[in-house]
Amino acid sequence: MTVSANRVGVLSALAAALKGINPDVAPAEGSPADQGARDPADFPRISRSVRKSYSAYGSAKAPEETAVYRAKLPIIQAEGFFVNRLRDADWEQNIRRESGDPLGGSHEIGINWKLSRRSARISLKEIEPEITEISLYLSTTAP
Repeated sequence: MTVSANRVGVLSALAAALKGINPDVAPAEGSPADQGARDPADFPRISRSVRKSYSAYGSAKAPEETAVYRAKLPIIQAEGFFVNRLRDADWEQNIRRESGDPLGGSHEIGINWKLSRRSARISLKEIEPEITEISLYLSTTAP
């Protein structure tokens, strides 16, 4: 069995990613043309990620939002970004699922988070070794 030097084991890569966020993987500073009404307001976004879609629906008391982004970074760095940012903001991770073949390139990670009445589901899919598609679903339960 041959292991690529670029793809060390998932757990060791995640541990390295969680020790510190890569300085290049920062939250989006935001430009008026690309931030604001077309992004979830209370959720971090990776800098230089490209928004593919955004929709909001539901009532004012229980809104739901979906967004899809692409980022030029490995899936493990995208996961490390969200884990670090959400933990710092007191979100609680309650489910993490990983599937596919990290060595073969069909790698997917799904993580569910909760903060009070707010829930988030993040799906990360490795499109290419250095490109990750990020799908977000956020919802708020009515009081």
